[in-house]
Amino acid sequence: MNTLYKSFFLFDEIDLSIDDVNYPVFIDMLNHVKNEKQCIFVTRKKETCKESDTMIGVTAENDGLPKIIEVKM
Repeated sequence: MNTLYKSFFLFDEIDLSIDDVNYPVFIDMLNHVKNEKQCIFVTRKKETCKESDTMIGVTAENDGLPKIIEVKM
């Protein structure tokens, strides 16, 4: 997992209450900001996930231990 050592934003499910009409405005803002800052999103919305460069998830193996999975988009 590569990290950028510069300032970043952490957003925790801020996209859940955005309606369909305003969602393109949110995506435009996100694309503008992510070119200059590292953005970390906690989200359940597929539309926000589609805009990401990398997705990182945590899952449990059979032994119950967490495993980090990284997917480049």
